[in-house]
This record gives sequence, structure tokens and C-alpha cells, in this order.
Amino acid sequence: MTTINLHIERLVLDGLPLAAHEGPLVGAAVQAELARLIGEDSPAERYTRDSATPLVHTDAIPGHYASGDGLGVQIGRAIHGGIDR
Repeated sequence: MTTINLHIERLVLDGLPLAAHEGPLVGAAVQAELARLIGEDSPAERYTRDSATPLVHTDAIPGHYASGDGLGVQIGRAIHGGIDR
């Protein structure tokens, strides 16, 4: 079994129409989506040991999402796509 540690120091959601209570929902959805996507990858082939990416650039997140959960899934996918492998 391979263990992958991913640390996101800060996730800034500026200018989005989210209620204060939705922030933790977005964070949980980002975490769950990243875990799902990374779990589908073949870690031995796609991720390097002790590598770090100081900043992940992503494409714009589409403006249509039904909830904080939906936004979190989209953010998780964008982060996954932007991680240097």
C-alpha cells in the first residue's frame, strides 16, 4: 500500500456567492474528490517521492454549481489536473 500526503496550506475562495456555512462543505468536498482521483491513479508511476509544488495553476472553475459540495468537486478536479507529476 502506498501512502500519499497532500498538504494544501490555503484555499482562497474570493468573490464567490457562498454562505459562511458552505466553506467547510467546499473543503470537505475538495478533500474527498482529491482522495478519489488520486486513489484512481497509479501512485508508483504518477507521483514522485518527496516532491512539492508551491503553487498549482488551474483553469477557471465553471460558474455553474448547485452547492458548495459541487464547487468543491470542481476545485478538487482542477487541483488534481494541475499537480506536477
